[in-house]
Amino acid sequence: MKWTFYAPEIVCHKAKNGYNLSYHYHIQIATSIEKHMTDKSAITCPSGEACRFTTELESLKQKVERLSEMVSSDPMTGLFNYRHFNHVLAQEIDRSLRTLQPTTLIMIDVDHFKQVNDHWGHETGNQALQLISQCLLNNIRKLDISCRYGGEEFAIVLPSTDIITGSRVAERIRYSIEQTPLVTTQNSEKHSIPLTVSLGLSMYTGTMEQTASQIVEAADQQLYLAKQQGRNRICFKVPEKSDQQVSNDEKAALFDRYC
Repeated sequence: MKWTFYAPEIVCHKAKNGYNLSYHYHIQIATSIEKHMTDKSAITCPSGEACRFTTELESLKQKVERLSEMVSSDPMTGLFNYRHFNHVLAQEIDRSLRTLQPTTLIMIDVDHFKQVNDHWGHETGNQALQLISQCLLNNIRKLDISCRYGGEEFAIVLPSTDIITGSRVAERIRYSIEQTPLVTTQNSEKHSIPLTVSLGLSMYTGTMEQTASQIVEAADQQLYLAKQQGRNRICFKVPEKSDQQVSNDEKAALFDRYC
């Protein structure tokens, strides 16, 4: 099913009897909403005179901006959603092609999440996802993009970041979640629910012929290895060119969950 959305394009034009306000509707969400989000210019009338529709126009502009946020974000966690993830990853692949600066992808899956839902209920499961989302945001830079990939799986795009640096970010996230149990109250009793995640990483350097789906698949393979090797760990493949730059001690310093 293909979803479409209607967003207003605001046009103020002069008529014989003054200024009229008209709305033109577009059904292409990618072009319509994103166009309005990038247009930050002040609202003025063509004649340069004070426009009596300014208040209404500003209100509509704010509504469009809120609408765009809804389209690109996950309502439960507040992170970006799967649609935005695809857009950002394609954008960073293009940037890496132009600059030869690496982009690292971290795929994250909550360990034993079904057990949390089954034992504590789906509302507690939602609270766990919200807590984990906050841990992600607390451990990345402002330029990094954290997304809810789907279900209990998350994805983080790290622009201009090699996989060794990315692994340190991943370990910081893993440790933060491990040290932050979910505290919840059921039947007037407080409970502390331990949470852990498994993480897999891949890197795109701009010199490889890889599609976005192949980059995701490579990170997913490492995530699968992390699950196989006991969960609550990170896994990634060190590129051959970096082997001489990463000593065994340095690998060990990536904490005892290096795969």
